[in-house]
Amino acid sequence: MKPLLLSVLSAALALNLALPARATAPAFERALYVSMEAGLAELERLPGGQVDTVLLAFLRLCGPRQLPKDSAACAQRPAHSLTQGAAERAFNQALLKRKQQEGPLQVLASVGGWGGSDGFFEMAASAANRAVFIESVRQFLLAHSAVDGIDLDWEHPGHNGAANGVQLGSPDDGANYLALLRELRSALDALGEQAGRRYRLSIAVNVTRPVLQRLDWPAMAPLLDRIFMMSYDYHGGWNPHTGHHAALRAGTPAQDDSLEESVRSLREAGVPAAKLMAGAAFYARAWQGVAQPQAGAQAQSAAIGLHPEGSPGWRELQRCCLSPASGFQRRHDHRRAADFLWHPGRRLWVSYESPATLRAKTQWARAQGLGGVFAWEWSQDDGQLLQALQP
Repeated sequence: MKPLLLSVLSAALALNLALPARATAPAFERALYVSMEAGLAELERLPGGQVDTVLLAFLRLCGPRQLPKDSAACAQRPAHSLTQGAAERAFNQALLKRKQQEGPLQVLASVGGWGGSDGFFEMAASAANRAVFIESVRQFLLAHSAVDGIDLDWEHPGHNGAANGVQLGSPDDGANYLALLRELRSALDALGEQAGRRYRLSIAVNVTRPVLQRLDWPAMAPLLDRIFMMSYDYHGGWNPHTGHHAALRAGTPAQDDSLEESVRSLREAGVPAAKLMAGAAFYARAWQGVAQPQAGAQAQSAAIGLHPEGSPGWRELQRCCLSPASGFQRRHDHRRAADFLWHPGRRLWVSYESPATLRAKTQWARAQGLGGVFAWEWSQDDGQLLQALQP
């Protein structure tokens, strides 16, 4: 073993011994994405004992299609390797302290996200590129001992993701993703044997049928500890009509826009229920130019007057839309177990998750034997929605 690697590994082992024993994921896990870009204050605001797992969002890929804002974090780093910088180090130290004070807490570093997924297409397409990425994951984990594993958030294999107008997706993406997961799982197991711990591997996935059908679930599922189902954004301002963006129940079996149907699709593909994490959204999707107070009504566009992208967070929603003086009417779709807001004067329609719908989603997930629930994203909440996810 090289002297530098030996010294890094020795330091990681020493830090591991200073921490409480790492528990395996609980029978019903509560997980939460925390944005590093929102700052350490958001992590410090997180109440103790209300989550089992923190997902740090996001690490991204250097090299082809890296984001301009990652130029410093990618300086002198090889193509296809992970970003690493001051934010990751600061969060690592804060989480080490939190673990020492509070006891068992799992931390996963999430890679990609909607704006940071374009690098996956080329990285996963060759064994050499995958090897560079996996080695950077190893080095990241050795240098950040608070982190218990890696979460891959590739949106969307087989499609173009955020690269509008640029053909990145390929029919080979599903096979490439499987190869990446196999090689990464093997590397994490080997690293865990050296470090005396087990590293987790999970993915976050768009759960509409066209995306799910591109992936080899019988082969992928055994490699993964959890599958974070992004059971939100089923509808949004990109659609010319309104729709519940995070509904629990389907209107009809043909409707591919609910947690219920997405769980059904993955279970039919052979994925164990215990590996599935039900997704909750701490933000809304809003439309303007809507004449009818119902899902499926024609809309002009995203309601950019409420939010630049038509997606106000829960904290913003309380300021703009949830008080009686706002002029919005609170309504509930019993068939879909979904809440929405309607402003007849301003012709605005807003799909959102409330404490009541999140409690129903959590109870449903437990009854179905799912692995747990998770939410995107903590900085959008004032604590009310997180409290609703408690089993």
